[in-house]
Amino acid sequence: IHDQELEVDSKALKKVSKILEEAKKIENFGNGRFVDNMVQKVIIEHAKKHGYYGYTCTCNYQDNSDRKSARKKLEVLTDGDEKTKMRLMTALKNVNLEYLP
Repeated sequence: IHDQELEVDSKALKKVSKILEEAKKIENFGNGRFVDNMVQKVIIEHAKKHGYYGYTCTCNYQDNSDRKSARKKLEVLTDGDEKTKMRLMTALKNVNLEYLP
């Protein structure tokens, strides 16, 4: 947040603290990536709300990273169709962890 020259008010910090407390209960929780993803979502929603939404991923990842591998698999799984990707991501938000192996 500091690197991006953003300011966080006390109300937002309280909300983030509550979210992190709940997230810690998730198995294999890693707060670094979780917080980074949460900040990115907030920035995107803010930009959408104010009409200047445009997002380019600037994260630097190596050729052997899990993220790059996941992107390739997602591309194959969805044939590169953006609507299919969005439907898949939406469906994944609704997964009941009790049903997973």
